[in-house]
Amino acid sequence: MSINYKIIQKGKPGDPDAEKLYYAIPIKSGTTSFKKILDMVTMSCSVNSSDTKAVLDAYFRIVRLELAAGRGVEVDDLFKMRISFSCKGKKNEKDVSPKDITKRKVIFKVGEDFRDMLKGLEFKKIK
Repeated sequence: MSINYKIIQKGKPGDPDAEKLYYAIPIKSGTTSFKKILDMVTMSCSVNSSDTKAVLDAYFRIVRLELAAGRGVEVDDLFKMRISFSCKGKKNEKDVSPKDITKRKVIFKVGEDFRDMLKGLEFKKIK
């Protein structure tokens, strides 16, 4: 399998006079739905689709609860997740409050298994 890409030309954002350069950008070859993944899991083991869905629903519910409690979540050697945010700067420590917290996000860091997969990727140019 290979990752498809195409070539685009773009300039530097905010600088209309900057030289435009060519870049490769990935082209997604489709999307695999949650239902399709359930079907694939069911075909590869002895667990039925409804049991698989129940386990995965519970898993993702627990992950959300753990993240909301301020804990990081590790999934084997696949990935780690944690909550992060930005904050408006203040001159005095006492002036910083929760209302200054902005851009809430989940940080996703790939683990060894994903890094190994990424190293082995091949690429194919499409027009």
